[in-house]
Amino acid sequence: MSFHPGQRVVCVSTFTNIPPGANVPDVGKIYTVRSRRLDIGVGFDEPVEGLTLVEIVNGIAPCGLEWAFYSGRFRPLDESRLDQFRIHLAPIKQREEA
Repeated sequence: MSFHPGQRVVCVSTFTNIPPGANVPDVGKIYTVRSRRLDIGVGFDEPVEGLTLVEIVNGIAPCGLEWAFYSGRFRPLDESRLDQFRIHLAPIKQREEA
């Protein structure tokens, strides 16, 4: 699955093998893709898509780039489903107007 900068995504899986002090996404939270790149990830035989996020900035990895998160742990956010959810959170008077 390919992501693009500006796309909103939801984290669907926890992260392991994270360097000490690194900030990581929380499962179920929504994030915005800042950039994407092909990385050689630990435990992978071939390059995988890595994402950096607007909401999380980490330090520089030994390769000289900012730590990126494996894209397989994210799913695109379905904005239409989110709008339906927001209607149910609105006060009753606003629901009647919608």
